[in-house]
Amino acid sequence: MILVSQLRYRRLATLGALPRSTFRTPGAPYTTVFALLFIGLVVVMMGIDEDARISLYCAPLWAALLGIAYRISRPGSRAAGPRGSEALGGPHGAGDRAFAED
Repeated sequence: MILVSQLRYRRLATLGALPRSTFRTPGAPYTTVFALLFIGLVVVMMGIDEDARISLYCAPLWAALLGIAYRISRPGSRAAGPRGSEALGGPHGAGDRAFAED
């Protein structure tokens, strides 16, 4: 995901749609393409190896579970409920009532 995002950013920055970064990635875009090809080769090799194939089959399921867990737990999600000090009953937590002056 990061490699694909980096390629898209570079393309848009070259077109002038985004500001160019002051940090130049060494060897870009060739190193990014090489890394994507290497990951593709690893996936193909996992498909060829009978013992590693189960990992390849389980990867989409694992990604779906992580995505669902993220959607449920992110701030602003109704399913997540109150977070942090809000769960304790106030903007400063439960301790704000203990030290409040009368």
